[in-house]
Amino acid sequence: MATFQESDCWNEQKTLLESTPKAISPLKSTSMTNRPNRLTLGRLVLTVFFVASLSSATRWGDAMALLLFIIASLTDWLDGHLARRLN
Repeated sequence: MATFQESDCWNEQKTLLESTPKAISPLKSTSMTNRPNRLTLGRLVLTVFFVASLSSATRWGDAMALLLFIIASLTDWLDGHLARRLN
């Protein structure tokens, strides 16, 4: 018959603590200020200017909308690239 020892209980608690996942710091890559998230927020801001450019009756509205679309496309690619690379 096995006897209970205090050290056995301590070893089980220590093993349990080591196996639980550590809390993620809010300042690491999960924060809203990491690069992929900033690129996404920037794209959202560009959307307002894109719609305004498309709906404007000026001569350069369509060209400006095209330029904003190209910029948004490039930031979308960069966002995905960084998100995969930085996990």
